[in-house]
Formats: sequence, C-alpha cells, structure tokens
Amino acid sequence: IAEPVKPLKKAEANPAEWRSVAMKHLQEQLTRCAVHEGAVLFLGEPGSGKRTLAQWIHSTSRRSGRSFATLDAGSLDDVAEGIAMQGGEVAQSAGRLNRVRGKIEMTNGGSLFIQDIDQLSSRLQGRLIDSLEMRDEPGHASKSDFRLIASARQDLRASVDAGRFREDLYYRLSSNVIRVPAVREAL
Repeated sequence: IAEPVKPLKKAEANPAEWRSVAMKHLQEQLTRCAVHEGAVLFLGEPGSGKRTLAQWIHSTSRRSGRSFATLDAGSLDDVAEGIAMQGGEVAQSAGRLNRVRGKIEMTNGGSLFIQDIDQLSSRLQGRLIDSLEMRDEPGHASKSDFRLIASARQDLRASVDAGRFREDLYYRLSSNVIRVPAVREAL
C-alpha cells in the first residue's frame, strides 16, 4: 500500500482560473466545507478534478498538516480493498504474515478521499461505518480520527433506493454534497 499523498501547498491549492459562474460557486462551496469537519461528497463526471478538489479542502482545513490518502474503490477487489482501507495481515514468503497499515490508520488526524465510493462493496460500506462510529464515540481512543471526503459518479440517493448503497453511510455523506461541473461548464 502506498504512503499517503502529501497535501498540496497553499500556492498549489489555490486555483486562479476560477472565473466562470459555475467555478465561482464551486469555490464558495469548497471554502465553506474547508472550515467544517463534516464529510464531503463530490458528484461529477470522471476527469472533473474531484481528487484535486478534495486535496484543496484538506490543504485549507485544520487538518492540513496531517496526511491525505486516496483509496480508489473502483479499482480493487473486495479483499484488497478491505486491506487497503483498514489494514490487515498479508502473506509473505515462507508462510510469514506481514501487518499492513490501512489508509484509515495512515490518515490518523488527516483526510481520507475515497474515489468512486458508489463502487464500494456493501461489506466494506459496513466496515467504513464502523470506523466512522468509532471515531465519533466520545472518549474512544482509536486510530480512526479522519475526515472523510468521497466522490461518486452516480446519484447515491438512487443507489440507496435500489439497495446498492447503505442509507446510514449516505446520511453521513449527504450533509455536504458538492456537484462538480464538467470541464465544458467550467470554462
């Protein structure tokens, strides 16, 4: 598992090309989300810059000095995704097991960006909810102090209604939903 991505420097994280009405509106939403601790959900087409926007929120938030990690839910199978997210034991040569830190543990105090969260299996949606609940439990000393930022290609409300996405996870993500304009709208 790769180490977390370094947060963007302030100069890199301040897009100067936010001139269109759609991009100015997006900038206002991002600025509001950066000062709050709640989860953020980006909805938009592939290639619209959702990961860069997640890094911008992280780098301008109180968590900016901590790790920022990305998990691409659409590119891993269920087992690999679970280990990447929460860590676990991985077999090495000669039958030995190696403990691997997951992205949640690696981002302790930082931000975790889950790309294409709508592709996360129901089992891993449950494990993510467990981590979020441990984080929110008063007095709980866990390694899950992280801010969740996610992206989805599809409307998660429709996925909840169809039984493909957990309603409790949707509820946690739905307080700060940002629709990212397609590149053709941003110019």
